[in-house]
Amino acid sequence: MNTADLARIEQTIGRSLPSELSQFYLNYPAALRSTVRRLGPDDAGQIYTECAADNELLDCPDAIIEMNDRQGGWASDLPANVFIVGSGECGDTYWVDLDDANAAVHRFDAGTDVEFSDQPWASIDAFAQAMIGTYRDS
Repeated sequence: MNTADLARIEQTIGRSLPSELSQFYLNYPAALRSTVRRLGPDDAGQIYTECAADNELLDCPDAIIEMNDRQGGWASDLPANVFIVGSGECGDTYWVDLDDANAAVHRFDAGTDVEFSDQPWASIDAFAQAMIGTYRDS
């Protein structure tokens, strides 16, 4: 991701990202793309893989914009400070409070309101390291 991508995200959501989050995206850890877990096999018998960048901690500006669409998307009812960074395989949603300079990552389960989120990671970097560990160990 580059500064133009960040500017497009910020323009779309109508807010600036915290510096910690911006720096994270500009220096997105390669291990989030390269550490994979094996899934499958698919219907053709082929083993397929996924990495954290595919879902839990998106690095695609278009996917991030889509997840944070306040103009009719499922995120339209979320508070303006909620910035979704990804989602888990069981419907968990991971998000950062745009008012938090540390970019702590919160999580809420599918069917749960955002106000009932927990905060299991103190920073976006801690979340990234946890995801790398999860994928490495699977």
